[in-house]
Order: sequence, then C-alpha cells, then structure tokens
Amino acid sequence: MIRTVLGAALAMILSSCAAPIAELAPSPESIVNDGRDIAEAQCAACHAVGFYGESPNPAAPHLRTILSRYRAEVLEEELIAGIRVAHPMPDFQFNPQGAGALTAYLRSIQETPSQERRSGALPALGAAEEGRRIAEIHCASCHAIGATAASRHPMAPPFRILSQIYPLNSLEEAFAEGILVGHPDMPEFQLAPAQIDHLIAYLNSIQLRQGG
Repeated sequence: MIRTVLGAALAMILSSCAAPIAELAPSPESIVNDGRDIAEAQCAACHAVGFYGESPNPAAPHLRTILSRYRAEVLEEELIAGIRVAHPMPDFQFNPQGAGALTAYLRSIQETPSQERRSGALPALGAAEEGRRIAEIHCASCHAIGATAASRHPMAPPFRILSQIYPLNSLEEAFAEGILVGHPDMPEFQLAPAQIDHLIAYLNSIQLRQGG
C-alpha cells in the first residue's frame, strides 16, 4: 500500500515537472514601448513620432494626430497588409505583433480636443520625460533620440551611445554656452539651466552601457 502511494506521488511530481510553463503575456506598458521603438526605427525619418516636434517631411502628419485620420483597427490592418499613402513613403509591412504594438503606441500619444496645445499649456512631466520632449524638438531631425534606430544624419551619433563619446556631465556647459559640433548641419542653440538638467536626465536614462 505504501509503495503504491509513494509511486502515485512520484508520478504526480514528475508530471508537474514535465508540464509546460505558460509564457507570461507582455504588459501593456511593454507593448507601448515596443511600438515606440518601431516608430523611431521605421517612421521617424518622415514623421514626428512623439508628443512634440514637427515632422521632418512637411507632408507627413504627426503620429500624435494620426488616429484623427484613421480608425485604429483599420490602420492596424493596413500596416499588416502593406500601407500606402499619398506622400512619398517606402512600402513596408508589419507582422501582427508589430502592427499591434505600433497601434498601441499611437493610441498612447494621441492628442484630443481637451489637450489643445495652442494655449501653450504643457502637461507636467518628470525630468527625463521633459528631456525627451526637448530632444524631440531640438535634436530628432538629425539624431536617433531613443533606445533603437539609426540617426538620420550619418555624422550625428545616436543619443543612446553619447556616454561612450563624452562624459555626459561635460555637456552641461556646452548646452549652456551654445553647443557647436563637427557636422555643419546642426544649428547652434542654447538651453536654459532647467532644460539642460532635464536633457541630461533623459540622456542618462537611455545610455547603452559598454559590456552590459
């Protein structure tokens, strides 16, 4: 009897060990972050892909207003099928996961009538997010400002590797006095002390650490 009970218990233990472990579904936040990475890699050459800034291509609408032109579910289907638009744009297709992530990101950044920015009012942001806003406005036309994608200007380093080129804190003085760089297409500009703190906070938040 004891041998039978022990055998049954062992069989249960072995069967539980062999049972497949269910994969955890990605969180909504991680899906949105994936969609932002896709937008920066695939769309930023023409479109303003964040909450702020202008599109490099004047004919390309800001992604933050795109769902006022398309229903989200229709746009997702077109991204999978191979979207074609009026302004010159490369043909590309997304797999369903990529299309879903990009659509989730678009939903997260859409402006609504209650968010009118014509008044100049801006939402309260943390330091790093405020720094991202500054980067979108002043830097995204040349630099890759996110965690992925290539810079649009071949001589402009992606922001995520700046700490491999400069000590980030050393940029504070340059931003304050008016930064000048080697490539001729970058406009000269100066930032206020609070803006510098925010931009440095954002840069620190996205750095790729060597060897890690």
